[in-house]
Amino acid sequence: YVRKFLEWYDRDDDPWAACINLMDAHYPYLPRDEFVTWSDNKIRGLHKEAMGGPLTTQYLGERPFWELMASEDLYDDCIRQADAYVGKLLSALEESKELEDTLVVLTSDHGEGFGEYSPLNDSVRLIDHSWGISDEVSHVPLVVKHLGQTNHETIEAPASLTKFPMVVRSSLEDGNTTDFVAESTGALTTSYRVEEPGDELPLPESKRDPYFGPWHALCHKVGNDVVVDAMRRSDHVRYFPSRTVSSPSSASGRETIETVVKNLTPADMTNDSRDIGTEVQERLNQLGYV
Repeated sequence: YVRKFLEWYDRDDDPWAACINLMDAHYPYLPRDEFVTWSDNKIRGLHKEAMGGPLTTQYLGERPFWELMASEDLYDDCIRQADAYVGKLLSALEESKELEDTLVVLTSDHGEGFGEYSPLNDSVRLIDHSWGISDEVSHVPLVVKHLGQTNHETIEAPASLTKFPMVVRSSLEDGNTTDFVAESTGALTTSYRVEEPGDELPLPESKRDPYFGPWHALCHKVGNDVVVDAMRRSDHVRYFPSRTVSSPSSASGRETIETVVKNLTPADMTNDSRDIGTEVQERLNQLGYV
């Protein structure tokens, strides 16, 4: 995708905007040989065996969780590969003298789970990004270079990707460096994914309930601390980002999440019932969309 972008970019000198979706670190995890650093032939072979369908059905079914946990080394190799291609892209913009005048945003739509236990319910284990809202899935990179920016800083306040349109408009209209810091209510992550009766889960009906959504997590400031309040139906916890220790969420924490979710407004998405074709459907299934 970086090569295709650069070919497109070189065609003329008009103003441009681009969204480049690098799939290197998405399942299936297949790094090129030159980027293999942590994985080995055994885990690569096992991962290829597991590529017969979504990872959720593989590891809630017959395959052992140690194998999924070991495949995180493959994932790390894939991230290294993506990093290298991002470096090539930035170097090309710098060589063309356009990097200084380009707003660059590096981020992700989700992380990946490799068998970690959900902080909300320890009968649930995280598999790719199929359910859950813990750090492994929702705490994603966000690196921003504003127009003309030469110094760097780390912002530790909760950030929200929903501010992306505002940041772009601000850059276009007056060159301001609007940040991604979330509103006073915090940064919300919400997902449903598995709906009842959950027939896509290779589990007996009696064991499916903990996987049903909706899942909600709110990363926000409480005093001087950044905390995450998370809930799924009757389950609720509070934890500090990037830490494993969690405790039952207070009633006020749960009430805050429910208020934020209640105040969300519809996005007016349009449903389309056209047939997407067998090839596209198979590709979506491989990516974990069913």
